[in-house]
Amino acid sequence: MQRPNLFFLLIFFSLIIGCSKDPELREVTVPEFTVTDIPSSKVRYDSAFDILGVGFPEVQVGIRVTISDVQANFTIVNDTLMSVLVNRVIPSGNSTVKVFRLNEEIYRSDIRVLMELFRDTIVNLRAIGSENVPDDGPFRRFDLIGGFSTGNTQEWDVAFRGATIAVNGGDEVGVIGEPVRNADVGGLVVELPYDQVLNADGLSFLQDAPGQWAIPDAPELGWYQLENNDQIIAPISGRTLVFRTRDGHFAKMEVLSYYLNSPENPDPEIDQDRTYTFRYTYNPNAGETFLK
Repeated sequence: MQRPNLFFLLIFFSLIIGCSKDPELREVTVPEFTVTDIPSSKVRYDSAFDILGVGFPEVQVGIRVTISDVQANFTIVNDTLMSVLVNRVIPSGNSTVKVFRLNEEIYRSDIRVLMELFRDTIVNLRAIGSENVPDDGPFRRFDLIGGFSTGNTQEWDVAFRGATIAVNGGDEVGVIGEPVRNADVGGLVVELPYDQVLNADGLSFLQDAPGQWAIPDAPELGWYQLENNDQIIAPISGRTLVFRTRDGHFAKMEVLSYYLNSPENPDPEIDQDRTYTFRYTYNPNAGETFLK
């Protein structure tokens, strides 16, 4: 009988000994700990929420946290606090947070992952009305929920004609060609720069009414002022339009230009007016008022 090769036997035993020392193959030991609470009921993307407990270990080996069964990144801050990051691979909506110790679920709690704010910039939206008369002709309707101009006479939030902005809420103002209102949209001019309008909470929204627009259609009172001997309509810096949309959610808007292709210094003889460029933010989360 052929004797085993001594060299190969040495290699075999070396592999066995080496594997036994591999920390990944050793049995993981995780101290007992208790989760007592997850105070947050809702969270936003790229933010963190706390998990409270007793006896959290210094290292997180053998511990897992999932949100909607998607593994979440977390940090053990101290023996009573974990911090969990909500990243964008986690689906929005009603979710369940689960905490595992050695693959055994030891705690679960419901949480709502809020949808991201919808942000867009609309470029060169024509609001001509009649070709030569800005206060006559049809309004250009816009759907803040969907993010597009629409010919739908029911599903719209704001409408543009010349420098006038109508809302789909309230009553007829009394001008020719204004759209029929069939929703509860409200609007308001806020004396804050766009990026500083953080929330719509506590705002008292106005609606169109006989002889009065929710967004005032007059220089200095609404979104614009007159420049260059009253020949140029220019957005007033530091003013933001905030809306309650037809679905009861909230949006904010900043008019950036009233002229085609947004010239820095519009020439009334050359540049086409009644052409809006604006940016806006819409919150798709029911019951939530944050706008940044």
